[in-house]
Amino acid sequence: AQAVFALREQLARAGDLGGERLEQPRRERLERSVRVDLSERARAHAAFLEWRNVPAPRRGDEHGYMDIVETDLPRIIAEVANQFPGQSIWLVGHSLGGQLALVFAGLNPKIIAGIAVIATGSAWYGGFTGKRRVRNLFLSQLVALISLSTGLWRGDVLGFGGKQSSVLMRDWARQVKTGQYTAHGSKVDYEYGLAQVVTQVLLVEVEGDTLAPPGCVDHLVSKIPRATVERWNYTRAMAASHRLTHFSWARHSPGLAEQVAAWVVSK
Repeated sequence: AQAVFALREQLARAGDLGGERLEQPRRERLERSVRVDLSERARAHAAFLEWRNVPAPRRGDEHGYMDIVETDLPRIIAEVANQFPGQSIWLVGHSLGGQLALVFAGLNPKIIAGIAVIATGSAWYGGFTGKRRVRNLFLSQLVALISLSTGLWRGDVLGFGGKQSSVLMRDWARQVKTGQYTAHGSKVDYEYGLAQVVTQVLLVEVEGDTLAPPGCVDHLVSKIPRATVERWNYTRAMAASHRLTHFSWARHSPGLAEQVAAWVVSK
């Protein structure tokens, strides 16, 4: 059966958490590669989705987790389903996109056939080790304070996260501190949603990823006990010995889409 991939994937564009940039020509080549791999291996269509107000939110753009999970994704998935009636929908997400894709899938269990997430772990500070644990807690709360006071997070200037809405960064900082997924202004229990994920889930961990280390991935996995989870490591050897980070894997990912497609075909 043909599958449709709705990719919650930002592909290391400027503005991603971490700020590494994937130039437009490289990004287009990567998207073409993904489409070819999915088309040939899984007979699948690929839809690439972006955050709201990309690439430059303005002061007063107060979107956050609630808007993505409860407004944007439902509308986008409905459109994908309309374009490809009767076909299964699989989500592929990176980082925060992967986390929110899991929340969405748990809240909408009859819509999503399965999920693959790449370089995705809980942002909870307790998932880190050593000095990075304390540093992440402190800096995340500083990000929240600055975002609240200025009405916009200027990560493009301050060196982390790119330019983001205040609410989005405060939602993120709250999860870093508490370990719990909540959304400003929402009445929906996101932790309950994660616990209701019953689909197949593929977690691709990236060697050298300091933003989604094994402890953070473990914490996220603990929130989806009903899901059928497989974990796979994407290593430097698979990337022709290129140095890999939370974002640079997108520049050096030959065959990664094919591997994800093969996983889907096997289900």
